[in-house]
Amino acid sequence: MHSYHFPPVANSTPWAPAWSPDGRWIAVSMHGSLWRVDPATGAATELVTGPKYYSTPDWSPDGKWLVYTADDGGKTIQLEILNLESGETRALTSDDQNYVDPRFSPDGTKIAYTASKPAGWFNVFIRPIAAGAWTGDEVQTTRDSNSGIDRPYFTAQDMSIEPAWLRNGRELLILANRGAKGGSGNVVRIPAAGFDSLATRAVLLEEQTLYQTRPEVSPDGSRFVFVSARGGRAPWNNLYTRAMDGSDERRLTSDSADAFNPRWSPDGRSIAFLSNARGLPHLAIIDVASGRVREVVITSRTWKRPMGTLRVRVNDASRRQPTAARVHLTAADAKFYAPASAFARWTWATDRAFQTTGAFEVELPVGQVTLDVMKGFEFSPQHRTADIRSGQVTDLDIDLPRIASMANDGWCSGSTGTHIHGGGPLRYDLSALLQSAAAEDVTVVNVPFAHNDGREPVGMLWRPGTASSPSDRPFLVVGQEHRPPFYGHVAAFGMRAWLETLFPVTIGYEAAYPPTLAPSNADILERARKDGAITAYVHAFSGEADPMSAQALGLGKALIPDAALGLVDAIEWAAAGRGPFVPWYALLNNGIRVTAIGGEDTIDNLPIMRQVGSVRTYARCGGPASADAFWNSVRRGSAFVSTGPLVDLRVNDKSAGDTVHLAAAGNVTLKGWVKSVTPLQKISVIFNGAEVAEIPLDSARTSAAFSTTLRVTKSGWYHLRAEGSARERYPLDALYAQAFTNPIWISVGGRPVRDRASADYALKWIDMLQIMADAWPGWDSTTEKAHVFAQFDRARAVYRRLAREASPPPAAPSRRP
Repeated sequence: MHSYHFPPVANSTPWAPAWSPDGRWIAVSMHGSLWRVDPATGAATELVTGPKYYSTPDWSPDGKWLVYTADDGGKTIQLEILNLESGETRALTSDDQNYVDPRFSPDGTKIAYTASKPAGWFNVFIRPIAAGAWTGDEVQTTRDSNSGIDRPYFTAQDMSIEPAWLRNGRELLILANRGAKGGSGNVVRIPAAGFDSLATRAVLLEEQTLYQTRPEVSPDGSRFVFVSARGGRAPWNNLYTRAMDGSDERRLTSDSADAFNPRWSPDGRSIAFLSNARGLPHLAIIDVASGRVREVVITSRTWKRPMGTLRVRVNDASRRQPTAARVHLTAADAKFYAPASAFARWTWATDRAFQTTGAFEVELPVGQVTLDVMKGFEFSPQHRTADIRSGQVTDLDIDLPRIASMANDGWCSGSTGTHIHGGGPLRYDLSALLQSAAAEDVTVVNVPFAHNDGREPVGMLWRPGTASSPSDRPFLVVGQEHRPPFYGHVAAFGMRAWLETLFPVTIGYEAAYPPTLAPSNADILERARKDGAITAYVHAFSGEADPMSAQALGLGKALIPDAALGLVDAIEWAAAGRGPFVPWYALLNNGIRVTAIGGEDTIDNLPIMRQVGSVRTYARCGGPASADAFWNSVRRGSAFVSTGPLVDLRVNDKSAGDTVHLAAAGNVTLKGWVKSVTPLQKISVIFNGAEVAEIPLDSARTSAAFSTTLRVTKSGWYHLRAEGSARERYPLDALYAQAFTNPIWISVGGRPVRDRASADYALKWIDMLQIMADAWPGWDSTTEKAHVFAQFDRARAVYRRLAREASPPPAAPSRRP
């Protein structure tokens, strides 16, 4: 919701256009300020600047006031107002809530807005105003309610957002999902008064929506414009209009790009909107009668304060050549700025950043600017400052030195969880995704397209088997992701056919709730494996606690039974976390080889999102990176997972995925190293899930190298874990630095790896899973349920056999992750 409904922070190109009442100007947000744009020339003049990030302006009908949002850097969003004659601004709200979508009533005596009140969910409010100040208490027009529906990708809590006034001043159009089985809401018409106006709502548009509908009533009151991707089925957001009774729909745009944020001109002949046809969002105007679209290019920027230009070149220090990188920039006014040619990003760790291909220019306030530049995990991040002088250009070269060259040692880095979805402000295409990967130093970009998302333009991309881009670094691999609402998301790479051929109905975003739980993930994975795929449970678990005790089995509910059935090659970490180790260790402790991989589950064309490769897989490709080399290494377990540190472990010169064979109990030699771009707290050697050695760090706490001898008395496995603290994670886009190798297996006397307590843990997991599945309301038949429960029984039989084979007898294993 944050990326779709909230205004982006410090957007580098125009956002949220609003016409002046006389039609001479369009107000927009840009660079964290509010601007007035001449639609004829593209000349922009800054209207509001200050310590916050300002957006979503709306003019008063008399043209004297501009109400807008003021974001204090991610803590709250407040409402402020500008006196356009005097230039004075004042706060309208100042509390701990979020206020968005402000709209003046047609007579200018009231403002409707959305607020996160009274309990943190969004409702629509109205408050009287005159001369730039409130003149009475706010009136809440919608109330909190819970649908009781587990809406796929959306909360069960109902929300009401995006108010737009009808011309009579007595009614509103809003986006509300009370009574909707999915999505963020329908366009409904409600009275602009009362505590529960939704009780008398009239539905004008009923479809799955993604917070971007933005209904807006025409000046003559006859029609409303809105944004639609046809419930997620169309590849792009387009503009449509309907009559005020919901009839007579007309499509306005049909570009191969997203159109959003529409606003009518005062004469009703045109609509200003944003389009990402050229990549970044830009301002455009469509003539309603003819459908002709004209781009409004920002030709000049007249700032309210002294500004200068910073010109930067980022170099790979070893090559002395420009290199792509991520840039965190804070100007003298303590705000983030991005070049007009770059997409302003807000990382999952709440840092503001943009990516550069190696050179950029940006206009900045006079004073000292601070930059932190990073490129993945093999270059040392660099901190720099520069002085910006009024009207002058400041040049700065930043060299990024390497701390490692993993490719030279046969490693290739990749993310297994990158996505591009329709509706994001940045145009979604594969070239932009590869540019992000280059900035983050990711070699293999694995994109699992969702079978249930018709908005991804897979028709022109898909080739049977594994596809990659023409360039050799970085390159892209196309796979598939199955997204059921219960079992957990799974991905398949290397298939020769579409997974969707299995489904009589769509499951996920477009499906009516509750969908059936058949076919199961086991059915999907079995088909994928027969078709040559490598399979994985993606973003399966998170957090610090055992998923069975803290998360109702987490997101990867069916991992444990499906792994026992031999259907799972890998489990994906999407964030730093210790909780996922518990179910993974339970599998490893009984010799079930499931490779840990890293993929951050990003949607790269959204402004607030994990950065590509923030959690990544290093696979030992051996020679040049390729799709086959990467995924074959994953299948072998020859890989490690990282949110920052680089790690390696050898046991008797064997590496991850290999087996050390001992005829009897004896000593083994462990050698390893760790390198990190941020300080670490601890490095541990783990045997069969328990720590057996702690490795000392160097004085800077960024590296270690070790060799030690340990005695082994039973079959099992070793791996290495390195972790940092949350307070020292910057500039990583991670909760904390974490990396760990996959297991090196130890066979003592040819005995298998077995642990009764781990097998009992898995049996308890399956029992809990079956109870939850039995309670699911969407089963189509008892035959379906019996089929799935038979799969659970087969998995139980596997774990019961493993428990019987366990030797020595049960010992209570640590449940500490």
